[in-house]
Amino acid sequence: MPPVARKTESPVTTAFPAALCVQMEASMIRRLIAAAASLFGATAVLCWVAWFGVNVPVADDWDLVQTSLLWHDKGIDATSLLTPHNEHCIAIPRLAAYTVLKATGGNYRAVLFLNAALGIGSLVAVLIFASRWPLPPAIFAVMAGAGAALLSAWCQWQNWIWAFQMPWFLLPLILVTAALVVARTTSVRLAVVATGMATLLAPLCMASGMFVGWALLPALALRLSAEPPAARWRPFAIAVAVVIAATAGAITFVVRSPGPNTGGLAAVCAAPLEACGLMLAVLGSPLDPRRAFLGHNTVATVAGGLSLALGCTGVFFALRTAKTRSGRDLGPGFALMTYGLASIVAVVVGRLSMLAANPLESRYTTVAIAWHVGVLLTCGWLAAEHIGRTGRVWRILLVAMSVACLLPTLLGMRFFLQHGRNMRQALGEHQEIYRNARNPGGAEKLTGIARHYGADGILARLEGLRGAGMLHTDYAPAAAQE
Repeated sequence: MPPVARKTESPVTTAFPAALCVQMEASMIRRLIAAAASLFGATAVLCWVAWFGVNVPVADDWDLVQTSLLWHDKGIDATSLLTPHNEHCIAIPRLAAYTVLKATGGNYRAVLFLNAALGIGSLVAVLIFASRWPLPPAIFAVMAGAGAALLSAWCQWQNWIWAFQMPWFLLPLILVTAALVVARTTSVRLAVVATGMATLLAPLCMASGMFVGWALLPALALRLSAEPPAARWRPFAIAVAVVIAATAGAITFVVRSPGPNTGGLAAVCAAPLEACGLMLAVLGSPLDPRRAFLGHNTVATVAGGLSLALGCTGVFFALRTAKTRSGRDLGPGFALMTYGLASIVAVVVGRLSMLAANPLESRYTTVAIAWHVGVLLTCGWLAAEHIGRTGRVWRILLVAMSVACLLPTLLGMRFFLQHGRNMRQALGEHQEIYRNARNPGGAEKLTGIARHYGADGILARLEGLRGAGMLHTDYAPAAAQE
């Protein structure tokens, strides 16, 4: 019998399953890296609140107290819910904080953990989203570590230990959630609904919420670019109309309820170079957090300029080379960059004289962090989508940017840990003053920390909380408990 010919597999058919297995293995490794980085960031955030958060009302928290007392007596209504706080509408944070305080008997530390959960939500969403990109696991690990270090950094300490600062974490979460839905959904209707909902909700968190809708428009445009021309302009026009309407309402609110006179367009026009320098300093503050905290802005200003140049270059190249469907993954990065930069400009315009006279307040670092995370996402997409020489260039830039974000955060850890201990001691002293406010000498100490609320006003609020069942024993005046 003639020999039976053996069937041989072509190199293509043997190589394809092997390549597929390697790709699946790399994808699994990236998911594990994203999970590990998320766990690291979440642990850090929870540690900040657990170690340094103190159950005591701080500064503008007393406005939350006043609202809580009003709602306890008369119930929640639209007027009190929408009452301005300076130039801000804080309806959603006000309602969320009241719900937590009512459920916990006035435990402000519980609100701090809610704020931490909001920050963790943004971190997890961003890392899981980026883990699907075909980046080499080692490079993705550096990028994920930088993102986790930024979003959980203690250099934004005011927002971690001040219950009133919920909007600084709520707005990025609303933005990221909507941008991810827009990027990954197959439904045009759902993409438009997500954009509209975020646009309408964000201005109810803080004045800078008006930038969320504008930040989402590039993401929506990238998503709709995959649709036929006839099916793309109408939904985009609807989204633009909603964004304009929400912005008009927010601006009207800001104009009618101005905050402290610490800036303005006239002040910016009078000192444009100083305003630009301060904008870059705020932008670069996460890249030099320790010196920025101490009021030394030179390195932060240079870092902010370099970061701005890299971000704009990344956007330019990404728009030139974006493919129809994969390009929609640029949306979340573009959204974070737009929101962060617009918020920084608003901070400089509104607080120019305060920024020029004092070291940078850490709460403004949070919007700068949003910008840098957006730059990381944009560079990460470029590094994942490009092959050959172009891909290598963007991978080098991505690693350089990641290291620039990661190292300052880690190197400044010791400094900020000591600062956290100092803040815990200071807030503990406030707690002690409230507990002893009725004792001899207590009124004098209370006057020293009462600010514009006044010692009598603070005591009246504490007694009101007691009657409402929302006075926690941690800061309850001892004599009132007897």
